[in-house]
Amino acid sequence: MNYLYSIDDSYYLSHHGIKGQKWGVRRWQNSDGSLTEAGREHYGKGLPRVAKSMRERGLAKTNKRIDKGNKKLYKAEQRYAPAYNKATAAKKQLAKEQSKYDSINRKLDRAENGLGAKLIGKDGYKINKLNRQLDRQNDAVTKAQDRYNLAEATREQRKAKINQVERYLDKQDAKKRKQINDYIRRYGQEEYNSIK
Repeated sequence: MNYLYSIDDSYYLSHHGIKGQKWGVRRWQNSDGSLTEAGREHYGKGLPRVAKSMRERGLAKTNKRIDKGNKKLYKAEQRYAPAYNKATAAKKQLAKEQSKYDSINRKLDRAENGLGAKLIGKDGYKINKLNRQLDRQNDAVTKAQDRYNLAEATREQRKAKINQVERYLDKQDAKKRKQINDYIRRYGQEEYNSIK
């Protein structure tokens, strides 16, 4: 099958420049290369372009990093609080279980000391019962210790993250102060105040 396509020349886009535009004449420069009034406004009130770009790129970038760091710090602190509470609760539970263990152990010692070598009958049953309770309580203490260790490790990780973010923020703040001081040294306090 042969298809014949034709192109309609009435639909096309063309551009012949801006009305009144002359070759080599720029909007913000005079013919000698100096800036016009509009050019001075466009390039920042006579400040060198480097100064404006430094302000825009350097300080703005540093401020953005500081804002991002503050958000990270807030999130890290939000994650730290539950970890701290969990570690505290686990520590209390561990102390409670250890106290029960010690109590059972004291009862067992009293029962064994009262019996001497006689471990039969009712008193022997009591000692076996106390030994079983002691074993169960020992397992409970071990589990509580494991929970506490895990909660404490999590808390330490979260605290380390907070410290890491705080160090990052301190570094960015020092960088910002250095950039501001460099700018003031180059261009003066008045120029810095005018662009703040």
